[in-house]
Amino acid sequence: MSRVRAFVSFLMVLMLVLSGCSKRKQTKPTRRQLHAKFALGEKRRAKAKDDIAEVVFRRMFASNYSIRKAKYYYLSVDGNDPNERLMSRFHSNKPKVLQASKFTRAVRNSEESLRFTVGEISFYKGKYAVVSGSCYEGPLSAAFYSFVLKRHKGRWIIKSRRLTMWS
Repeated sequence: MSRVRAFVSFLMVLMLVLSGCSKRKQTKPTRRQLHAKFALGEKRRAKAKDDIAEVVFRRMFASNYSIRKAKYYYLSVDGNDPNERLMSRFHSNKPKVLQASKFTRAVRNSEESLRFTVGEISFYKGKYAVVSGSCYEGPLSAAFYSFVLKRHKGRWIIKSRRLTMWS
């Protein structure tokens, strides 16, 4: 009787192994599946760009050596106004933060504003980013920087900042 049980157990294990090793037809993802995967990647990249821009702006705010006390900071990202998600991160900032499109000629020459710009953000190996930043103080001065950031424990941290031009 034990031989029969052992033989039946052997056959069951053999069937399980063979059924698990069968070739299954691999299907290609549909266009909809590819689009959903790509869109998710784009959402993550957009959030990463907002995170990086916020870190760089806050660093430039903190290290701003302006001789005047500004009432307003005007921001632009890659030549455009920042999106609403990014602007909402600065809602309680002092001085008040506005979009760069509101930076008019009258404001440019006044004593109460500074313009900060973050350039194009380039990613390297998924955990490094390189970006340029600048601070414009009207006819008084301007400074241009190059930043290298690293993603560490879910946050972007500035690893280096280099002054590339100053006037």
